[in-house]
Amino acid sequence: MATRTLDQERERKLAASMAPFMSCGARLPVYALFAAAFFPESGQNVVFALYILGIVAAVFTGLVLKHTIYPGSSDSLVMEMPDYELPTFQNVMIKTWQKLKRFVLGAGKTIVLVVTILSFLNSVGTDGSFGNEDSENSVLSKAAQVVTPVFAPMGVQQDNWPATVGIITGIFAKEAVVGTLNSLYTSSEGEEGEYDLFASLQEAVESIPANLADLSYSDPLGVDVGDLSDSSAVAEDQEVDSSIFGNLKGYFVTSNAAFAYLIFILLYTPCVAAMGAYVKEFGQKYARFIAVWTMGLAYGGATLYYQVTHFALHPMTSAVWIAAILAICAIVWKLLKSQGKKQAELEIQVV
Repeated sequence: MATRTLDQERERKLAASMAPFMSCGARLPVYALFAAAFFPESGQNVVFALYILGIVAAVFTGLVLKHTIYPGSSDSLVMEMPDYELPTFQNVMIKTWQKLKRFVLGAGKTIVLVVTILSFLNSVGTDGSFGNEDSENSVLSKAAQVVTPVFAPMGVQQDNWPATVGIITGIFAKEAVVGTLNSLYTSSEGEEGEYDLFASLQEAVESIPANLADLSYSDPLGVDVGDLSDSSAVAEDQEVDSSIFGNLKGYFVTSNAAFAYLIFILLYTPCVAAMGAYVKEFGQKYARFIAVWTMGLAYGGATLYYQVTHFALHPMTSAVWIAAILAICAIVWKLLKSQGKKQAELEIQVV
């Protein structure tokens, strides 16, 4: 929605296509979890590298689309800055309500539909029972076990189907990935107590001072994941079972396989809330393009990294995958270039 300040439709779409690769706060817990398991001594550098990789992917996307389906020149952006005034409380509430209402009634319809479908599949079991959330008995988990071989080229083994479930639930909300992985990678069977709404609200209010104290102007990018050498402290901070770190190491064959998974988490399809905003701002056709583009870039990037880093283990297989990815990139470039020419011809005919 921030692209509304740009005048040209072309520039708005270019900017919007680059936005998904900027790491949001919901992805940081996933980075911290894997960094604590595989990179306890250099986790900070790993997280920073992922942020840089996201920027590189955004620039790459912008350059590709600029020279293919969105050709043309950019206008100089001149904005006249008004005198800043402190808004009244009434105006703030009115504007907030108007924007919230438009978002809920617009993008909210898409979000609710997708979340409902995913939640249903995550709850219903293969035997028709309900209450199977984040377990291997849910329809979602069984479907993930079938889909898992698709992710084998990027280092996800057949028995590592929980990683696939994490990818699927990440489409629902990126912050749900850690909770899903914790449920599936740990064997703790502790029973949940009765939910207390008042206690939860009280805990949320009491956490506000601590969260405000944690604000740091020295870490504007939010890449500070703290000390990762103490797995127990990290587990407590992430609210996960401490056994998850050992289980992650068992399922991901190497640290490079884990990093390839993080590359995929970084680049793949935005959550349904973001996709709902894309539908509202640019329409379903553009939203579908963003979903396919980000998924393809994530799969290609993760697979390319894994095959290059494991080339010595299976040189023939890796060479085939690397060549296939490069060939697909060339084909996609030609298709986008051709589509750009068709759009330019249509615009000339209209004029």
